Amino acid sequence: MAFIDIPAEQTTALTDAVLALVALYGVIALQRLGTRDPAKVRIWSWAFGLLAFSAALGAAVHGFGMPPGLKERLWVPLYLTLGLTVSLFPVAAAHDLWGGRAVRKALVIMMSMAAAFFALARWIPGGFLIFVLYSAAIMSFMVGAYGGLAMKGKVKGAWHLTAGFVISLIAGAIQAKRGILVTLIWTFDHNGIYHILLTAGLAVIIAGLRKGETA
Repeated sequence: MAFIDIPAEQTTALTDAVLALVALYGVIALQRLGTRDPAKVRIWSWAFGLLAFSAALGAAVHGFGMPPGLKERLWVPLYLTLGLTVSLFPVAAAHDLWGGRAVRKALVIMMSMAAAFFALARWIPGGFLIFVLYSAAIMSFMVGAYGGLAMKGKVKGAWHLTAGFVISLIAGAIQAKRGILVTLIWTFDHNGIYHILLTAGLAVIIAGLRKGETA
């Protein structure tokens, strides 16, 4: 397989790879903390780990020329890990909102929703649009959840998490606007811009988690 020769796809692959590295850094950073709350760190680490995997897979799908059949098969684990990643965020929020006892119930609910999303995205045309809508609903919930916690002063780093999810929500809105093409030295389409903003949001979220776990 050769590198793809479409400029916008090249930058999409590159920004996906950067997103994977930042997500992997999030896992390592959380694991190195002398944490007060191992369960919380475990949930976020799983979310970041799945995000790193899906972003790395996305970089391969966008960055290499491959037969259409192979690319279609690679979208199956990609959709699955994306759905699991997004679905773990409300589980982490449930831990901060209602305590450790709420995590198991939230996990069952959100994994069921992830399975439903995967089925819809896999067998209904326009599967990625379904992910954009599903992700937007989750990000909106996360903004509300951590915005409320920040105003109450209950969770250290909650303002960072709120800001990070606001950035992620904006990224999703841009992702839905196909046809965007921007050239700033390199050419970026809606996917590349989405990855850049998502990486920025992720970095802010990681900073908030580190602040909370070392407070």
